Amino acid sequence: MANLTPGAGTGLSLTLDDGDLAIQVSGAKVANVADRVARLRAAHGGKILDRTLDAVAGQGEKELKRALG
Repeated sequence: MANLTPGAGTGLSLTLDDGDLAIQVSGAKVANVADRVARLRAAHGGKILDRTLDAVAGQGEKELKRALG
C-alpha cells in the first residue's frame, strides 16, 4: 500500500533493515497504516478523513455524506 502514498511514484524503494525488507518513500520508512496516514496528512495539509472500510460500509448514505462534510 505504500506505493499509493504521495511521493511513491518517483521515490519508492526497498531496502534491508536488520535483515527484514523495508519500504521507503522519498527516504522515509513506510511500515504501517499510521505511516501511510501521516504521509497523506503531510501532503494534504492534515485535511483527510481516516475511516476503516468496515466503518464506511456500515454507514448509510446520509451518515457518510455528513462524515465527509
